[in-house]
Amino acid sequence: MNESIKERELRIWNETLENDDRRISAPDCYVGELQGHAKTLARLEIIDLFELRSLIELADAASSRPIEE
Repeated sequence: MNESIKERELRIWNETLENDDRRISAPDCYVGELQGHAKTLARLEIIDLFELRSLIELADAASSRPIEE
């Protein structure tokens, strides 16, 4: 499989987003990591500003998502 840089980075970002262990153990770091990764992708022009805004909103929403047991 020949995965593009954008596909790979978004896959990694989404894996982090879905990592409940990380979200529970260090919520502030979790959101900061997601936002930092998204901002880096935008700075490197891998994603556009609309995509950046969407990723930031998803990160913020995930941080307040209830923990499912």
